[in-house]
Amino acid sequence: MDGCGLYREIAESDPAMLDALRAPRSAYFGGGSGHLGSVFAETAGKRVAVRLRFDDLIRLSPAASLYVGRLRQLVRQRAITLDLAIGEGYVLLNDHWLHGRRRFVGDRVMLRLIGDPLPEHQVAPGFQPASADISLSIP
Repeated sequence: MDGCGLYREIAESDPAMLDALRAPRSAYFGGGSGHLGSVFAETAGKRVAVRLRFDDLIRLSPAASLYVGRLRQLVRQRAITLDLAIGEGYVLLNDHWLHGRRRFVGDRVMLRLIGDPLPEHQVAPGFQPASADISLSIP
């Protein structure tokens, strides 16, 4: 799912929700040595990176947790399903795209490659917010 599209929809339909989801220290991801941040975080160059999960490894601030139901609904509405055959895969920018999997039965082998784009390709992290009228500054 495109995190930029999700960000833009929230910015247009519910600015208070966006403020809660991008507030510093509004989300904790992982276990004991996890990451404290936000669902939408400003990166270098006024871009936005997205980080979200709906399992037991996320804890949201009280203000952000008010929007979990609506956030789940928006993610479900925007989800794209890939039915991959044996040997197929996909590549994505982890701070721009939300991804997950459905339950499965039986054996499977999954190879996960983690890396950063080479500098000569000039792939900036995250995404550019909708327009200049959506301010990234957080009071």
